[in-house]
Amino acid sequence: MRRPVVVGRQVSGLAAHRVVCDVATEQGLLRVLCYFIQKADTVYAFLGYTGQAQFDGYLGTFEQTMGRFRNLTDLARINVKPDRLTIRATPRRSACARPS
Repeated sequence: MRRPVVVGRQVSGLAAHRVVCDVATEQGLLRVLCYFIQKADTVYAFLGYTGQAQFDGYLGTFEQTMGRFRNLTDLARINVKPDRLTIRATPRRSACARPS
């Protein structure tokens, strides 16, 4: 199992830490890439994980996604109104079925 590797860096001018570590599960080892990016008083955490053997194949995608974090300036995206859900009671109790 790999010891955590922590590297300080910047992402889009923001202070960040990049961590790679292994996590043991009942099915085997996961390798995890974490980015912790600080913007003002908030720290955003991004995780990418997969089986240890597959990690190198996904690393580029994880790095591209997390390394492109930046301020959102597109007003069309900022001004999006959320979808609203209506929650209704069912007339009787029943168990939820698992999708197959």
